[in-house]
Amino acid sequence: RGGLRWLFLFRLLLVVGLVLAFSPTVIDPALGHTETELAWKILVLYALLVLASGLGLSVERPRRATQVQLAILIDILTFTTLMHAVGGIASGLGILLAVSVAAGALLMVGRLSIIFASIASIAVIVQQIYASLFSADMPTSLTQAGFLGLLYFAVALLSHVLYRRVRSAEALAARRKVDIDDLSKLNDFVIRSIGTGILVADGERRLRLINAAALDLIGADRVRAGTSLR
Repeated sequence: RGGLRWLFLFRLLLVVGLVLAFSPTVIDPALGHTETELAWKILVLYALLVLASGLGLSVERPRRATQVQLAILIDILTFTTLMHAVGGIASGLGILLAVSVAAGALLMVGRLSIIFASIASIAVIVQQIYASLFSADMPTSLTQAGFLGLLYFAVALLSHVLYRRVRSAEALAARRKVDIDDLSKLNDFVIRSIGTGILVADGERRLRLINAAALDLIGADRVRAGTSLR
């Protein structure tokens, strides 16, 4: 659930950032073809969907994998339509799709990361084809759309490799911790079984281990684990 919480917080911040970006006080030349009314409708709907995902996260419904899939698909659809509303591929909002693809690759295992990249690539290409057919004043470039698609696949692959390496490191750390715990237990057993009195202290001279033979020599009522030897 930790990954879902971070995804929700990121999407919430993204909503705030987009609202500020489309504020009437902001003038951005890249958004010169913005259909303001359509863009605000998209943002309001997206904000409601993000808040609904937060509610689903709190009640743990639907299951985690479904929540991630819905979130990434909603982001791809939202950012594609928003990109169309603000001037197409020239607006630069296509990079938001790369962020969504990366998030999907980091939170999901297996081929879904490539599927997300495929959906994002198809969405951008369809948007460009639609703009070239029905929006004569909007600049279009299937070449740029193709490069964006390649970017999405590269991001998905790199994120998936990073995810697998992190999981491998976590598994190795868990195995090492088990080995260290086992060695520590074996060490304690050996020391407690020795007939010679043994005391084990840390760098602050606090008693960490004492065996039965040592207790017999100095008295069990005078020394115990955690006692300072200063």
